[in-house]
Amino acid sequence: MSPLRTVACVTACNEERTIGALLDVLLAARPDGLPIEGIVVVSSACADATDAIVADRAARDPRVRLVA
Repeated sequence: MSPLRTVACVTACNEERTIGALLDVLLAARPDGLPIEGIVVVSSACADATDAIVADRAARDPRVRLVA
């Protein structure tokens, strides 16, 4: 049996103070000894820098995607 794939989905609204740290934790996580395969951040009309922070992370790590 092949191992399960893990993808995290995060909803965010004006989370500029916390989204970077959350992404760091998720990117470092290894559930069942395997890295998280993807992180999808769904932005909910953020009026702060949340989208820019996530977009920057997505440019540096292909596992991160922003849906805005």
